[in-house]
Amino acid sequence: MTKADHDGYWSYVGNDLKQIPNNSPTMMLDSFSNDTPEEEFVRVVRHETGHTLGFPHEHMRPELVNRLDYEKTVEYFARTQRWNETTTVQQVLQPIRASALIGTADADPLSIMCYPLPAEITKDGQPIPGGDDIDNIDKKFANQMYPK
Repeated sequence: MTKADHDGYWSYVGNDLKQIPNNSPTMMLDSFSNDTPEEEFVRVVRHETGHTLGFPHEHMRPELVNRLDYEKTVEYFARTQRWNETTTVQQVLQPIRASALIGTADADPLSIMCYPLPAEITKDGQPIPGGDDIDNIDKKFANQMYPK
């Protein structure tokens, strides 16, 4: 594992954790500092914990991906995140197959699992707001997946 593998924020999703050796990290929260606002800390930790619980990226649902302009999205993430095209496709532009979803029936653009995507990269000029916190649809899905 390289130093780059230890940078940033990431987590394996759900049962993928079972494939990871016991001595390897399954979540990374490496890039916080004393200057990180509390709201950002809470948002990122909840988002990455959602992955651990099996929640995929909500913005990768086909109905949201179809709203994105491919070229503008690649340029935006190159400029703002320094991602190459492959990473942008993997993290934003490759829709999750409907057959692979066990989540809610419809995309939730306010989910903690949805990246905020600006109007400048959407075909209709309307932003995809993303979630700052766990919303009611996230809670309903969590209760469905992890009943008391």
